[in-house]
Amino acid sequence: MSEPQLIAVDRNALAAVHAELRALRQMLTNAQITPRDEWLTVAEAAKEIGVSTDTINRRIRNGEMRANGQTGKMRRVKLND
Repeated sequence: MSEPQLIAVDRNALAAVHAELRALRQMLTNAQITPRDEWLTVAEAAKEIGVSTDTINRRIRNGEMRANGQTGKMRRVKLND
């Protein structure tokens, strides 16, 4: 192992980094992670996986994706199947 090295750091720069770390720590402490809805609209599913709504509807018709509801805004898609 090599010997530790000391470096000179401007006091103001170090204080700024320390303040930023405190702010990030506070943000992480206050963060709330909400799980994604199990069933998404066709538009939400398309956006999530980066395809068009036509592609989602075609995959539903072909049996490649599971959906509930017939058509329109009430149709929901399950991505994790």
